[in-house]
Amino acid sequence: MPAISGEWLTALSDEFKKEYYKKLFAKVNEEYKTQTIFPPANDIFNAFHYAPLNEVKVVILGQDPYHGEGEANGLAFADQPKPMKLENGFIKYEDTIPDTWIFDFQNIETVRIARPDKTPAITMNCGQFPLLAVWANPTGSFICLEPWFGRSDNDGFTGTIDEKVAEQQLEAGETKKISHTVEFHK
Repeated sequence: MPAISGEWLTALSDEFKKEYYKKLFAKVNEEYKTQTIFPPANDIFNAFHYAPLNEVKVVILGQDPYHGEGEANGLAFADQPKPMKLENGFIKYEDTIPDTWIFDFQNIETVRIARPDKTPAITMNCGQFPLLAVWANPTGSFICLEPWFGRSDNDGFTGTIDEKVAEQQLEAGETKKISHTVEFHK
């Protein structure tokens, strides 16, 4: 695993000396030697290289949601989106290869997941969300529907916050109410 440097090293150096961390470090190293682990070991602390400590306001801990070779980079939701278009309003999940679909600005109001006999299983009303992400582990038993108001930057993005894809901004004191609904059918 790569070393952490700079402000992050200073801030975390006491943690690295603690017994729990030494055990965790040894366990993770062993897992990398004996298992297929994502992201690659050199990317495990990637976030520390892109986010200077003095600029961090919030830290969100979570799992890197990518689980295939070449997908994980140690930064949650920082991959290149895989846009797809709806054809006649339908995508047959079993006929597609990607495990993630991002629909940018297609004004999708309703998403329905149907059973093999074409009876509805789940209906989601996306409301005013301009983006929709649908993802699943192709070998898993779930599908995730996420209406979005924004998404991560494309690889190589160097613009300002105003130039981000689907960036939503509110003036001080302004509020905006958004919602979506999910219905599970029997």
